[in-house]
Amino acid sequence: MIIHKSTILVGTTEGRFRMIMPTLMRQFKEMYNDYDIRGIIGNAEQLREMLENGELDIAFSGISPLAPECIEKEFLFDERLYLVVSEQMLQKYFPDRYHECVEEFKKGAYIREFSEMPFCRRLPNLHCMQILDHLLGREGITLDCVHTSGHFDLHQ
Repeated sequence: MIIHKSTILVGTTEGRFRMIMPTLMRQFKEMYNDYDIRGIIGNAEQLREMLENGELDIAFSGISPLAPECIEKEFLFDERLYLVVSEQMLQKYFPDRYHECVEEFKKGAYIREFSEMPFCRRLPNLHCMQILDHLLGREGITLDCVHTSGHFDLHQ
């Protein structure tokens, strides 16, 4: 007798997939051996559309303002965007206060302070980049973006 397992389709963004799916899939398998779990990667907009069309059972994603009321949303965790700056860049752009900056910026910083530096960033269709672009627009800040990439390791 062949028993077919039900499959639960779980969608998430590429970054979250790497962070949460291996543990989630292992724990799920231990708790619910009668089900298979299949991970699907997409951006926030794609995941929302897949949920609406019944192509996903659940998604871990940033909340889109376009998400209809029929999609049940549950807050799970806060996320932070980190700006990574080399010591050489800090010395170059903050020569008079480099040592103070190192300690000060560990506690947080205003992105306006870095607007003269060259930036590498991810593609604008990613949810985290949309959040950043919204912040920059609201604050009237323009960054000197010298490189835009779709490569995931730039995002980590």
